[in-house]
Amino acid sequence: MLNLPDQRDTKPTFSGHDTFPLRYGWLKKSYDALIKAENNDLNARDVFSANDSIATFGVGKNMVSSMRHWCNVTNLLDKKNKLTSFARKVFADDGLDPYMENPITLWIIHYSLATNPRLLTYYWFFNINNSLNLDRKTLQNEVEKFCVDSDYEKPSSNTLKRDVECFVRLYMYRTTQNNDDAIESPLTELGLIVPIHKQGFFSFNRGAKQTLPAIVFWGALFKFWKESHKTQHTLALNNIAYKPLSPGRVFLLDENSIVEYIYNSIHLFDGQVEWSETAGNRQLQLSAKITLEELDSKCNKLIKESYNNEI
Repeated sequence: MLNLPDQRDTKPTFSGHDTFPLRYGWLKKSYDALIKAENNDLNARDVFSANDSIATFGVGKNMVSSMRHWCNVTNLLDKKNKLTSFARKVFADDGLDPYMENPITLWIIHYSLATNPRLLTYYWFFNINNSLNLDRKTLQNEVEKFCVDSDYEKPSSNTLKRDVECFVRLYMYRTTQNNDDAIESPLTELGLIVPIHKQGFFSFNRGAKQTLPAIVFWGALFKFWKESHKTQHTLALNNIAYKPLSPGRVFLLDENSIVEYIYNSIHLFDGQVEWSETAGNRQLQLSAKITLEELDSKCNKLIKESYNNEI
């Protein structure tokens, strides 16, 4: 269920969304149109560019383009414009969560965005950034600097400004003139980015995440372990909390929250993974009888079961 994007595919993109954050209902509408095209032997690529696409989706042309973008970056479509197994399992009429009512789906979608090196604004914020508080201009400057330092082609200031604006609106409640919080995107429910009292500034919300299921935490942990420390049979808490792609980074968890997840749910793996605090070294250790690939596969199975409250 969790999908770690190809870390070698690092040519950044800062456009495609037309400054529209993902909205409620967009992925289900897109899935229904894509499955209809598939059933009629039509190319999924044409669903968003057909003459009647505006009528099909009930939104303007720019929003149709944005819907296609969100299908691509949330793992509904693969590089060949085919529906992924994640899309079919979750968004079918009889799927696990077609209307995104379960927070599991939101966390999986967030994971797809935050771990994608092509979405450089997202990747930098969740994996590289160490500043507690930022405003839009500072975020824009930091991402631009990261592009230069990494020898990436620098986007135009206007393009990057629009990308930053979309990023903030995707994750943070928008305060209206009446001082009411307006929900623009489902990902605001995760509470990852919050406004602070200083005008125009926001902060990442590091700490416990009440709606993050333990099995999604473990799924992200094993994918990180495979990607960054594949040959090691132990994984230190410091790496789990602070390294790029780690669950601590991607889900903004502090050390105490991570340890609590481990203590409360390590029983899911029947002794195949153990927690050690010997001589001040806090770390996970694999059993000699299990591989990271097997644990990753087990997590995917348990995530599906967790939709039905079976774990």
